[in-house]
Amino acid sequence: MLIRIVSAPCVSAYLNLDHHFVELGEVAAHLRDRAGHEVRVVDGVLPEVTWDTVVEEALHATGLVVLHVTLDNTLETARTIRLLRQLSPGTRIALYGRGAYHLRRLFQRTDADWIVLEQDWEPALAEIAAQVAAGAEPGPVPGTLTRTAGTWTRGPAGVRLAGDWELPALDLLPVAGYARLPADESYPGREPERELAVGLSRGCDSYCGYCPIPDVMGRHEYFRTGLDTLAGYLRAARESHGYTAVSLFGANFTAHRDYVHDFCARVGTPRTGVTWKCVTSHAELDPPLLGEMAAAGCTRVAVGVESLLPDGRNRFSGRVGAERLADLGAWCAAEGILLICFVMVGLPGQTRHEVAVTLDTVRAAGAVPRPMTYVDYRRLAAAEDFADVFWANRKTVSEPFGRGILSMRDTALAVHSWERWLDTVGPADGRPSDERPSAAPRRPAL
Repeated sequence: MLIRIVSAPCVSAYLNLDHHFVELGEVAAHLRDRAGHEVRVVDGVLPEVTWDTVVEEALHATGLVVLHVTLDNTLETARTIRLLRQLSPGTRIALYGRGAYHLRRLFQRTDADWIVLEQDWEPALAEIAAQVAAGAEPGPVPGTLTRTAGTWTRGPAGVRLAGDWELPALDLLPVAGYARLPADESYPGREPERELAVGLSRGCDSYCGYCPIPDVMGRHEYFRTGLDTLAGYLRAARESHGYTAVSLFGANFTAHRDYVHDFCARVGTPRTGVTWKCVTSHAELDPPLLGEMAAAGCTRVAVGVESLLPDGRNRFSGRVGAERLADLGAWCAAEGILLICFVMVGLPGQTRHEVAVTLDTVRAAGAVPRPMTYVDYRRLAAAEDFADVFWANRKTVSEPFGRGILSMRDTALAVHSWERWLDTVGPADGRPSDERPSAAPRRPAL
């Protein structure tokens, strides 16, 4: 059976291609290579994918269409469902993705047949495909909501793949189109490179109020197995498509030190010819581990700083403080690793001074801030209209899904151009007018 996986065309506010490699590429590979279906991917993140493209697919759709739902394309996904019902009324429609999870209440007002809620998404979609291929009426599927005779029914708990999930199917993704898209972020000294992403872990053991990962992916982080297979895949991706770097998609790469040792030995650049980047927590990082990672080809590490108080403490328990951040910046610099720091803007009660302190401290540590707008994802479930979701994107503004006291203009400017925003903060906000730290990080505390 031919399965069309469609990510509806939209104008992205925040373009992160990691999601497309992982959420589209890994799902497509599973449905083809494990479930045995023919798969076509239509990714509306590309400007050449228009509504005419969607209409053409809808006119020829039979069997099953799987719609990938992001927080950018929720309104467009609702339109796609309507198009499919009008142009191909016998086609079954399944929804999955972060947008499907957060906005299930809104999508239950549409004519979709299934809403996949739990990762791993792949077993649920494979079971849905099996039902459609057999000509069966929609029935409850683990990890989903199923619409039968106009009533939605929650299925049993979803099935886990236990770290054994597919790698992105590069032959099914529009990788040539991805290469033409501008990078969402640029970093000092960044060399030209062609980067793909693979999912290295799913879920997260921490439960932070500003992060959707534990809700969407599960409250336990589990890691990809088959590292030799991953190494071979990266070598092949370099030879076939010219990829020189890989982003390891996951919440906390260094959560288990033995796993890091194993990864560095089996998937490091000496074996693949591909450098790599990761996201992790500051707590597990130290000079010996960073040295090992650098020797294995790690060029960039990102950690969550979120927000620092004027006295250097972090607003959140367990997050990095100013002193530790200075050490971490020095350790990374000594190994030639670029340190990226995620900063939340618009948190409840967060002042202009607090944001400025955070950005100044990150810069003084020799790191690069990456500010993002705070969104209360749990409030997002109360959205009354698909169009409202535009305001819940980390590159737009926070209202009505954030509770911060910063103005919308402050929030947007700090996220889009944090250096320009810092120039607007001075003594009236409690920040000395000459406070523009640019010094090298202090010596590491070994």
